[in-house]
Amino acid sequence: MGSKDITKLAAYLSKVQNKPFKYGTLDCAIFTVSAVDSQIGTKLKSKLFGKYKDLKGVAKRIKELGKGRYINAIEKICKDNKFKEISPDYAQRGDVCIMKDKNKTVMGINGLNNKPIFVGKEGGLVEFDKDIIKRVWRIE
Repeated sequence: MGSKDITKLAAYLSKVQNKPFKYGTLDCAIFTVSAVDSQIGTKLKSKLFGKYKDLKGVAKRIKELGKGRYINAIEKICKDNKFKEISPDYAQRGDVCIMKDKNKTVMGINGLNNKPIFVGKEGGLVEFDKDIIKRVWRIE
């Protein structure tokens, strides 16, 4: 892993900003790990990309990775890669975030405007205020 490169993150975000949501190719999990990969050169996307095609497939993959819970899968990926959990108050651009939006837990990153973003089902990136961030892992 290299050091964090926000320029590469910006290029990745520009590339996907208007792309449609699609399970297994560009959903919130694929978006998040791809954003991390773009910043520090990891290959996290390979653990998820093309491994499922629908919500049922996501559930199966999460069960494999996180013993059935979405949060456990995210925690495992972050722990395996030695990403340190920090207070949401200290989230920086590019950090991995777990957010709660309308009682739905989603995964994304803290974006270039220092606000959380993820891929919306309507298509394209969605930006929110920081108050929806529940947990954060520092990407360095």
